[in-house]
Amino acid sequence: MVQSWHEVRVALDFALFAPPLPVRVNGRGLRLTATDLDWSAGSGPEVRGTREALLTAVAGRADLLPELSGPGLTTFASRVQS
Repeated sequence: MVQSWHEVRVALDFALFAPPLPVRVNGRGLRLTATDLDWSAGSGPEVRGTREALLTAVAGRADLLPELSGPGLTTFASRVQS
């Protein structure tokens, strides 16, 4: 488990551009916002949640989708679960 907020910021920033992760497709046209960390990226309808839930979802895992919210969630969830 990632312990420091700095490590989480680095991991979230890296996840946005990591070639093996589907975040470029999953997060396209959405604003991702961590509610427990001063971090957000992208533009469009917002998807918000804890750093752990966002990082898990941008990596393509649907396990913590129920912990996310926002007007962009339906779009985001359909991409993560497909």
